[in-house]
Amino acid sequence: MTMICIASCVNSEKKLIDSLRYFLLGGAFAALWGILHFLLHILDLEYPAFLFNNSIGVAALGYVSTLLDGTIPRVSSVATEPSYLVRSTIPMIVILYIFWNFRFHLTSRAATYFYLIFLVVVTILSTSTLGFFGLFMLYLIFLFTARPSFIAKVLSIFVLAFAFMLLYSEPFYIVLNELVFEKFTIGSGGDRLNTVLIGVENFLESPFLGVGPGMLTVHDLFVKMYSNFGLFGATFYFAFIFFTLYSSYKIIIKIKLKSRKLYIFYLSILLANITLLLLDVVSGMSYTYGIFWVLLGLLMSLKNLDEYKKIKIV
Repeated sequence: MTMICIASCVNSEKKLIDSLRYFLLGGAFAALWGILHFLLHILDLEYPAFLFNNSIGVAALGYVSTLLDGTIPRVSSVATEPSYLVRSTIPMIVILYIFWNFRFHLTSRAATYFYLIFLVVVTILSTSTLGFFGLFMLYLIFLFTARPSFIAKVLSIFVLAFAFMLLYSEPFYIVLNELVFEKFTIGSGGDRLNTVLIGVENFLESPFLGVGPGMLTVHDLFVKMYSNFGLFGATFYFAFIFFTLYSSYKIIIKIKLKSRKLYIFYLSILLANITLLLLDVVSGMSYTYGIFWVLLGLLMSLKNLDEYKKIKIV
């Protein structure tokens, strides 16, 4: 319903820009909430959970998320773990980057640049493996869309290689080892792999209709959809996603030389959708997380814009 309402009600450029502004402000709120957690932990001050929590469950303890037995604090937010926070920051970073790269801004270029850097810093401080994967995808987007020369892009690759070498050295390797390598065998990595195996077992027991929406938490997009919704539901879902993204991609190719502004809207929102979908592939479908439906609704709403209707697309 969220997706349908956004797709049908956002029918003008003004409404689209207003929606994007509120969307990005929501990200700022979540990120600042996470920074509050982070600073209070560093200053050894008690977090006012009685005032700033929206959950009474275990997830509400996310504000005390740490690494290395409490040595390194992590930025988490809105009573969720860091991997859910970066599901918000990464798509917003993609949108802001495309806006900044094509010199299109909802407020000013300086504000766009500052907010972009702020969200990147919050994502890094979250120390989420999913967040680092998202930043790597952003780097790939930069290679294919940035204005700098080929030489500048090649140099950026060497900078990235140097950064990996730095992370591999002490003491960074200790943190990197806990964040990435150990996850494949112990801790959350082992738990995530176990959910996938359980999901496969449940799908084999009920392949056509699945075990029911939300009945299984599986940290893999495909296994989660097929185990929860079965062949019928999952196939319909993937067909819908593919058609929506592919049709938007074809439109981007056709409008590139006809409308610069519409091209920027389509490119930024489409890439944000694809990025979030790729995050879900390695971590599990976030269909209960609002940002997924908001981004899809915004992408579908672009066909309602007057500027789109003026362009003859065959």
